[in-house]
Amino acid sequence: MKHYQRALLSLYSFLTAVLALIVLFVALGWQEPFHYFQVLLAQQETRWTIVAVSALVFLLAVRLLFAGFRSEKVTHAPVQATGLGQVSITISTLENMIKRSVLKINGVHHVKPAIKTVPDGIAVFVKVQLAPEINIPQTTSEIQSAMREYLERYAGLKLVEARILVEDAPQEPKSRVE
Repeated sequence: MKHYQRALLSLYSFLTAVLALIVLFVALGWQEPFHYFQVLLAQQETRWTIVAVSALVFLLAVRLLFAGFRSEKVTHAPVQATGLGQVSITISTLENMIKRSVLKINGVHHVKPAIKTVPDGIAVFVKVQLAPEINIPQTTSEIQSAMREYLERYAGLKLVEARILVEDAPQEPKSRVE
């Protein structure tokens, strides 16, 4: 959550707490805030002020609600922490490394990786297109091994999970004999 969103959340929480406290006291029998609010509503100028403040608080609540559901996208994976600081690799670099390692395997035409960082390492989901007449279980096993070895050797990352989805291979145009 960004700093301004935290400030808005603090303001909203404060306003909600004050309103809840006033409602609590009114419910327990303290009628003065209720009468004061009725006097404010009777005046035309203050009625518009109450409308404006209520609309702002409502918009603030909606904004914070949507900000709470949005997650921040991870752009890098930590590799190691040294005495001088932390070393990280961007997700796009890891995707390129995975493409490079998988495309070396015979029969793989197209690779589209998606990477998720997890506490123990990284999880990879790969969509691949294989050549026709390729043994799928054997090739996918080779893909998983190649990704694991390549990431451990060159990035120092542990591959925790590797999921593969084999998509339809591109159809080669049939040649015509005349």
